[in-house]
Formats: sequence, C-alpha cells, structure tokens
Amino acid sequence: METDLAASSIDSPPHYQVSSEPSEFAMVRTKTIPKVISPPPPDWAAGVIRDFRTRASQASISIESSSSSQQSVMQLVNIAYQQYQELMAGGLLIDLQEFCRLFPEQIGSMLFRQIMLFFVDAESDPLCDNHLSDLHSESKTLSASPRVNGFTIKEELGRGSFATVYKATEDEIGQRTVVIKIGKFGSREADTLGRLCHDNIVPIYSLTTNSDGISVMCMPYLGRETLSNKLPELRHLSYSNLLPDILKQSPPDSTTTAKHSRRFIIPEVVWVSHDALLRGLKYATEIAAALVYAHAERVLHLDLKPSNVMVTDKDQALLLDFNLAHNALRTAQPSGGTITYMSPEQINKVILKKDSVVLDHRSDIYSLGVLLFEMFYAKLPFNTFGPN
Repeated sequence: METDLAASSIDSPPHYQVSSEPSEFAMVRTKTIPKVISPPPPDWAAGVIRDFRTRASQASISIESSSSSQQSVMQLVNIAYQQYQELMAGGLLIDLQEFCRLFPEQIGSMLFRQIMLFFVDAESDPLCDNHLSDLHSESKTLSASPRVNGFTIKEELGRGSFATVYKATEDEIGQRTVVIKIGKFGSREADTLGRLCHDNIVPIYSLTTNSDGISVMCMPYLGRETLSNKLPELRHLSYSNLLPDILKQSPPDSTTTAKHSRRFIIPEVVWVSHDALLRGLKYATEIAAALVYAHAERVLHLDLKPSNVMVTDKDQALLLDFNLAHNALRTAQPSGGTITYMSPEQINKVILKKDSVVLDHRSDIYSLGVLLFEMFYAKLPFNTFGPN
C-alpha cells in the first residue's frame, strides 16, 4: 500500500491518494532540468559505465546476475536514471538512445521507457518514436519533438502522482491537437469516462497500454484554464471597508489589534463586474449538471475541486480527472481524494479505513458545497476564525 500526502499550500490543498500496489516506477523526485548548453566530453560514456558499476557495487547489486531478480533490475534502472538526471542537470546534451545503449538490454529498454515517462521535454530532449525494440538496433535520426504511440508531444501541461499530461498532435488523424495522459494508472479512468457522454464532462478518445503497464490516454484539447486559475480573473478580495479605525492607526496598539483582528479582518469578495458574477454562477450550474448526469450513470467523482474543473476556450465548465472516481460497475473501492474537499464519510472510508462506510452521491454534493463556498467567499468553509 502506497500513500502520497503532498505538502499543503494555499493554492494546492493536500492531496491524499492510496494506490493498491507500489509503483515499479517510483523514482526519486524529478529535478528541474535546464536547457542543454554543451556536448558531453569524448570520454563521457566510459565515465558513465564506471560510475554505474561503482554505484551498483556500493548498493550490493550484481549487474551480471540482475536478470534473475526484477527488484535488482529496477534498482539498476534507478541508478542509471539518476545518472541521466545529473548529466542533464549539468547542462550536457546527451543522446537518449546512445545513453540507454550503454547498459544491458533489459535495463536500457526499461530506462528508456522511464525517461520517456518522467523526463519528456519537447523543447530540449530529442526523443524518438516509442519503438522500444529499436533501442539496441542501428541508430537513426531523431525527430526534434518526442513522439509516443503516434502522438507528437508539444508541451507539458502538468503532472501528478501517477501521470504526466501533455499537449500533443495526433499524427494519423489530421494532426489534430489533443491532450495525452501518460502514466501507470491502468484503465480505471478510461472505463469510467467511456460510459459518460455529457457537454460538461471531458470526453475520452482512446487508451493504449503496453506490456509494462504504461498507459497513454488521449482526450480532446479544449484549453488549459481551470477554475482555480480562472476565479482570480473574476473576483478579488477587499479588506479596506472592514477594518475598524483602531487597526488603521500607525503604529496600532498591539493589545487592541489582537483583540479586534479575529473579529474584523474578514475579507469581502468583490466581483470585477456583474458579468463576472454571472459567469461564476454559470460555471456552478454546469458543474452541478455534470454531477447530476454522472450520478444517474452510477458514477461518483470523489475528487471535486477547482483544479479539476476545466474552463474551455469557449468559457464552458467541464468536469475532468476521473482517476479516483467510483464506478458502480467496477468492484474497485474508492481510493483517494483531496482532504480539504472530502465529506466526513469519505474521510472515514478512505483515510480512517472504515470499510463499513458506504459512499453515495451525497459525498460529491458535499464537495460541491465546499467548492461553491470557496467560489463565492474566496476561502474554505473550515479554514476561518470561529467560536470553536
């Protein structure tokens, strides 16, 4: 059982997820990679091999006998992956295929997949199409942009605990612009989205999964804005009319300030225009409509929050990210959510492991209430001063 509890912040509430099994591709935290600035020295390959053997020896891993143990193979892949990180972070232009060929074939092939999954950068990494069987064959000219399963990646849009999302073009279908989600997330989300067809739910085009369990899910590209970064454009907070005169003194009396601050420092939400307020109300009704439809199809979203609501280029709110959703036609149990927006029942079920708790549509309604409170009060309902 693997638990991921990210550090909390104002813009990103803590996200609690539980996976049913540990990921084989659980790597060290990816570093920020600068733009490449120079070619590697002539003896770089020999240095990589020496360093690889030294690190493997220090970890008491035998390279020659690693093929008999999947765990040993993954440890060696981790070592090579860290070496690649360090070389790229040092500003060296390393040919990915050439780097992977330095290692035994099984390690090199898995390393290639791992770097494709976690390290793709369309502006700096010259990656080839994902034909892994060609990794140890004759070298060939690499394209300027990385390609995966017939998609040409243009830019990274975001990444989470189990997947990375890219803007891409689908080469064989008119080079249409799409979004692809790459990771070890299985078919759960695709199975759920495949059943849903609603104007306010992001649809799915396709899903492919290779023998290593790495999936590529394709969806239409409808924009890059979410409700979390759209709301600051529509409304802001004002404190000026709420502060009592005693707090405007310079310098104020500390005792009096402390006495009054809990009572008076409550911001007022100011919408930039009447039209902005109407747009906020429109988004709210569209989110609610998506939930009504999903519930009728016996699907619970269970991770409703502003960052999981897309606002399209046509100013339409769409519900997205059904990775943690509960589909009544599947036996999988609810496995995560975002604590700040979870209902008490969902916290009992997912975090406190009370298996007797049964979740239904009311958990999503609770989360919707928290989201709407945040929309119109610019704060979370349980993150404020109160009598208790």
